[in-house]
Amino acid sequence: MARKKIETIVNEKIAPYSLNERGKAQLAQIIRKYPYEMLVECIDIGIKQYFHYDKDGALTQESVNEFLNKLGGIAYNRSKNPIDQEISHIKNKCKKIYAYWNDYKADDILYRYILALRKSGWTDNQILKDLQTEVNRLINSSRNWSQWSDTMEKWIDDINHWEDEDNTSIKQDGTILPTNSNFRKPLA
Repeated sequence: MARKKIETIVNEKIAPYSLNERGKAQLAQIIRKYPYEMLVECIDIGIKQYFHYDKDGALTQESVNEFLNKLGGIAYNRSKNPIDQEISHIKNKCKKIYAYWNDYKADDILYRYILALRKSGWTDNQILKDLQTEVNRLINSSRNWSQWSDTMEKWIDDINHWEDEDNTSIKQDGTILPTNSNFRKPLA
């Protein structure tokens, strides 16, 4: 039942094009893996992201093909937890911005960054917000992979040494404000 509904939705969205047998088979595999409600969301995301129109306002076949090819990936990413979704977003953004990008090394850096924050007592919501703000700000201000990765490594090192900072408090009996006995009478 869900298969036919999703197939109908996709065919309506890609009109005047329609799914061929290969497209129906690919869609059937995706439908078996993910819930109906999520797939409806993924279809909307894919349309916004991948549909393109020609100068006459007609949907292009190339964009329909790209949409169909990306639908499984969209569903996969939506099934991840929010932090993993944001990591995927960060990596994809960096791949587009920087001429060079080392995906393997980036995974390691981001994993160690999140681990350092967790060891410092950060919650998943705090980590997610940090990835969305500070790490994205770093992406936008870095000129290349080296600058981004070097800064991330420094951040990891800084976080790992937060515990080493001087957190000693000084206990004081009485007041630290001056009292009358602390003042000298001016010489006249």
